[in-house]
Amino acid sequence: MSILRANQTATYWYPTGGGSWGEPTWSDPQILSVRWQDKQQLIRDKEGREVVSEAVVYTHIPIVQEGRLQKGAHTGTPDDASEVKAVSEHVTIDGESDHWKVYT
Repeated sequence: MSILRANQTATYWYPTGGGSWGEPTWSDPQILSVRWQDKQQLIRDKEGREVVSEAVVYTHIPIVQEGRLQKGAHTGTPDDASEVKAVSEHVTIDGESDHWKVYT
């Protein structure tokens, strides 16, 4: 049982490939229950560079690092959404994935 209290809403888009001009294509928007904290934090991205994240988002589903997140429920494209800069998985003592911590 997760102790994560996900009482806020976010919209998630994951990459589905590339368009005919090389631009990324995105999934349909997925509305998620999350815990969103607007909190700047110095983190390392997937290349190991130090970057500043603008928010920490806790979710019960895995998020891919190339995805996009936006606070609230949205139905359009991820034009104004935040890039996922880093993701960490929380695993319980039983070896089960409990939640994911996402930095945007």
